[in-house]
Amino acid sequence: MAIPTSISLSLICRLVDDAVRIKNRYKSLFRKDGKKATGEKIYNDESLLKDLDRKDFQFIGKHMYGLIKEMEKTRQEYLKEIPKYSRKFKETRYLKTLPGIGTIQAAKIVAQVINPGRFQNKYKYFSYCGLVPTRAKSIPYNNA
Repeated sequence: MAIPTSISLSLICRLVDDAVRIKNRYKSLFRKDGKKATGEKIYNDESLLKDLDRKDFQFIGKHMYGLIKEMEKTRQEYLKEIPKYSRKFKETRYLKTLPGIGTIQAAKIVAQVINPGRFQNKYKYFSYCGLVPTRAKSIPYNNA
């Protein structure tokens, strides 16, 4: 395999995220049709597509189901590769020392940030990575 770079790590992380998005879109077909869509069973039983009232949803769902099966296979392979790639980056080792940050999350941060040296200090880096707790504030709407 080629020498890992943060760009290749970024591509692997994005493909893993894409597999999740496709699953969410598939599940939305059932919700739009008024069907209960919870749990993992929906991704493992193609016969559930027959329950959809709309034929166009059945057609789209049939093709999405096949895509999900292929993407899930690929996603599992990628999830195995992320730790291998991320080991090459000292930043992932540092990030994993933070509570709540595991291998996958650390890899995503490294892939997104690329060069942590561009930040003035560690606090700006942590903030960029979303590791700093913040309070949500909303500005009151003035309908004047």
